[in-house]
Amino acid sequence: MRKTVLLSSCIALLPGYCWAAAEPPKALNESTVSWQGKNWQLIDEEGVFVCEPAAAGGRQVLPPPNRPAGEIISRRGWDTPVKCRLVDFVDCTQTDHGFEDDGKSRVLDLPGGKFRVTGAAKGFELTWFAYTVQTADRAGVPHLVVVETPNDRERYTTVSMTVPKGEPWSPPYAGQEAVKVNAMAISQEPLWYEPDVGLAVYTGRELPIDDKPFTFQYVFFPKTAKMRLIVSSSGWAKPHTPESGGAVSRIWVFEILDRLADRLPKIDPPNGRQRHVGLYATHPWYFLAHYGVPPHTPEQRRQSFENMCDLLAFCGMNLIEFNAINGSDRAGRAWYPGSYYKQLGADLLSELPPVAEPRGIDIVPVVTSITAPGKVEGSKPNQYGFSELSFQKHANPKADPRAFEHRPPDPLRQETQRWLIKHLVEIGKRCRQHKNVIGIGFRANGKIGTCYISGEDKSSGETKVYSAELMGYSPWNLSRFRAESKLPVPNESMEAYTWLKADPKRWDQWLDFRCRHTREFWIKARDAIRAIRPDWTLYVLTDLPSEVTGTNVDWPGADSPDAEKVTLDLLRAHGYDPRMFKKDKGILIQRVMMVDMERFFGKWGPPWGSNPERYRDYHEQEFLPDWFRTPAGSATELYHTYWEEAFHPAGEFGPDAKGFGLRTSTGMAKGRSFYRPATFTLRAGDTDTIAINGWQRPVMGHEHDLRRFCRAVRALPTLDRHTGVGQGLVAESKPLATTPADPKRWAARYGDRIAIINDRDEPADLTVKLDEPLPPGKQLRDLATGHVLIKAGSGNRDSFTIGMEEYDIRAIAVE
Repeated sequence: MRKTVLLSSCIALLPGYCWAAAEPPKALNESTVSWQGKNWQLIDEEGVFVCEPAAAGGRQVLPPPNRPAGEIISRRGWDTPVKCRLVDFVDCTQTDHGFEDDGKSRVLDLPGGKFRVTGAAKGFELTWFAYTVQTADRAGVPHLVVVETPNDRERYTTVSMTVPKGEPWSPPYAGQEAVKVNAMAISQEPLWYEPDVGLAVYTGRELPIDDKPFTFQYVFFPKTAKMRLIVSSSGWAKPHTPESGGAVSRIWVFEILDRLADRLPKIDPPNGRQRHVGLYATHPWYFLAHYGVPPHTPEQRRQSFENMCDLLAFCGMNLIEFNAINGSDRAGRAWYPGSYYKQLGADLLSELPPVAEPRGIDIVPVVTSITAPGKVEGSKPNQYGFSELSFQKHANPKADPRAFEHRPPDPLRQETQRWLIKHLVEIGKRCRQHKNVIGIGFRANGKIGTCYISGEDKSSGETKVYSAELMGYSPWNLSRFRAESKLPVPNESMEAYTWLKADPKRWDQWLDFRCRHTREFWIKARDAIRAIRPDWTLYVLTDLPSEVTGTNVDWPGADSPDAEKVTLDLLRAHGYDPRMFKKDKGILIQRVMMVDMERFFGKWGPPWGSNPERYRDYHEQEFLPDWFRTPAGSATELYHTYWEEAFHPAGEFGPDAKGFGLRTSTGMAKGRSFYRPATFTLRAGDTDTIAINGWQRPVMGHEHDLRRFCRAVRALPTLDRHTGVGQGLVAESKPLATTPADPKRWAARYGDRIAIINDRDEPADLTVKLDEPLPPGKQLRDLATGHVLIKAGSGNRDSFTIGMEEYDIRAIAVE
């Protein structure tokens, strides 16, 4: 447990200072600052992106950022900004720019002005409108799209980019779109050129409504002189009203003029092992598809990787986890040559690490959930050792749960373990020379495999979802358990399940049996990669328990007195008991937090749509982060649910007979609520690795404010525990004066660094009382903003005051 602190509100903000720029800027009004003799319009609420103020008035004028310029400077500090040039503007109340829709969009008077709103979709219906926007006609040069939308009700507004049909590649890659490629062979998608990125932003429900418009923005790398921008929405909103739908008033497209590599945030790392903040990519094809560059030659691919790594470093990130064995979340293809699986369109093991290393980015290749190789018939093993005995068996012999139509291999079988370890070793030998490859990983996915799964059974004509506790009842499983336990386990699988479940002691022995042998499996995997490089860590990227039905049906909810016990048994049913790894070195077990899932599945029928709030509540149980900690540290994956929209006019997986198809984007909550799972896992678990996952690039919409977040996280030392650290650190909160502590507003000392976390949805000005007076020659500096909180030789030496945003983290240096 951490040292408890109290919090108090401050009277006034302390002055900041300009830590990267040559002179302090001056706020002229809500949106404009004067800096180095010139006026600049702030585009975002961090002051990261700027442009020249519009010469004329009208709707083309950018609105003020979501916070006033003066507040941005005083609370966030001032770094050298990134200059942008406006290249196009769309007034969405008009029908120019090649406007097109499904016949259902309308212009409505909403709080804050006029907005074009998609049709009020119901259920899985998708409604949309589209414009064609101009770019700078320079392929691979980063751009910024800024979108104005209302915060008046629960809404879901997706803004996606697509290359218009027949549009040629911009210079310097003119004509590259005509190169003939086998799209499925290089990408596992039928369309390798046209689909690009998309971001879905949602409002309402637990997010405050203020009836004010706001802007969101994201970086994209256009391939062509024109891009098709599609605004879409489906029937997620509750309640459904005639005014429901995705809504946009205005759109701005900027060319980013400064090189992102020249505007990296200043990171003040501590001594010793560093924390990591980065992304986990389940579909690495997007390393090539979304950075404006063709994928045909090694030189082109290197430029794509440079664009991507420059963007991640610009955000402050230092980690990439990716599926080296891929196949849309299950093993089917490889991102390197020489594997059993056919190679996709790059050798990421040799091409990516040399690009990431000089940018300070570490790499972890991952084997996704494995499938059985070759043709399997009967009980005779095939050439890879797999037979009918190799698969997980449901307790009911008539049931046939699968993962995307694949029968899941049994993780306790030796052929399953050999097959996974073979690929871990194969990957390890190919990238052991790269010092920034810090480990090898595999995926243990409660829905898909390399553990016991909660599978979908479609054999009867209707889809049934079974709990993981019903899997793993083959005659081999039962006979092995019978021999070890000396229990008279029935031979028939359903009878055995019923008999084991009827007695809590027997059931505990059964789950313990599965988990002990799973641990032995993981230890063998660790030892195999450490035989190649002893400094490597085995990363086990868990997605446990299965979200359906594990977290939303089988788990009884946060208010249940049995919530903790059920949580443990759900994990153990998949074969993972976190208590067994507390002394195992060299294994980092990455915990998943499902994000946005309660929104996405809210419109679905049972079991997916049952108790949708539990998708989030399960992962915010206070005890969970520490369960997953091992001597190698604590890691958390923030898994943004794949935001799938069927019947999209620019489907990325090919059109149906009517020209529509499935399109997937990255979903995000409005504003700083994006950081809610991050501040939770930092506060409750002191996690030292955060990997953000999304079907597409999951930093979209937060390229500007991730910089300050990553500065803070990466400035903090890594510790096994807070116990004994920060003795006597006390703070007090005036709004909570009658309460001894607010556990969600927290501070602690790490030697010469102090961490402060506001894990609430409201900002706060917090006063922190030090454990001992600051020596006269020392100062306190906020490493996220550059603000000096206590100057050397002056001021109050016992406490300091700091302004915290909602869901915020700061790192303070004693120097």
